[in-house]
Amino acid sequence: MKVTKFYADGIVYYVCQSNNGYSGDFEVAMFPEQMMLDIWGMTKSKNGLIVENANVQPASFALLFEVDGDTTGRKYVLYNCSATRPGINANTKSETTDPDTQTSTITVSPMADGTIKAHTADDVTPATLNGWYTSVTLPTDAT
Repeated sequence: MKVTKFYADGIVYYVCQSNNGYSGDFEVAMFPEQMMLDIWGMTKSKNGLIVENANVQPASFALLFEVDGDTTGRKYVLYNCSATRPGINANTKSETTDPDTQTSTITVSPMADGTIKAHTADDVTPATLNGWYTSVTLPTDAT
């Protein structure tokens, strides 16, 4: 979030904030194959290869999640996400074995109406809660 201050007559006359979304790294043990196909536009060959093409642009997506240990069970959705291709990590085996992970930088941009994210409220409807991971819930009556 960027804060812009406008000074006049020796004081802060006006302050406005610009909310252009979020960005950060998303690290997992391994991205699912379906995500490689749907988000990064990779293809699967008939002989079982996942093929990356440098000319294919990533697709936008929504990221749905919840925080482990949150006693409220709050669920979140980040709309209009884009993500960089995950890197390839590999290490030589040494005295210790640490698992390799994959990381992608995710950028969350406002949708056309300005919506960026949503999370469940204390009085979320059971239908919304039960269907959270089956489809992306859009705010239909936000006030």
